[in-house]
Amino acid sequence: MKFLKGLAIAIGALVIIAVLVLGYLGFVPGVSNIFGSNKPRDLGVTILRRIMPARMPGTEPHILSFRQAQHPTSYFQGRMR
Repeated sequence: MKFLKGLAIAIGALVIIAVLVLGYLGFVPGVSNIFGSNKPRDLGVTILRRIMPARMPGTEPHILSFRQAQHPTSYFQGRMR
């Protein structure tokens, strides 16, 4: 009887810990409301226009056919088994 009581307490503790951890990570809505982990945070990150202009030259996408591409980004070398 003492063993079963200890086992029940251990399982209960594991369930509570799992609910708290999953709630903090946002998987349990009620618990994440209590922790406040469902609200966005202001991390203070700003984009400086002198570092990142609105449109950087040379970054426009180009769609090429396979024959037009001069330098493939990935290719296979080796043997197929």
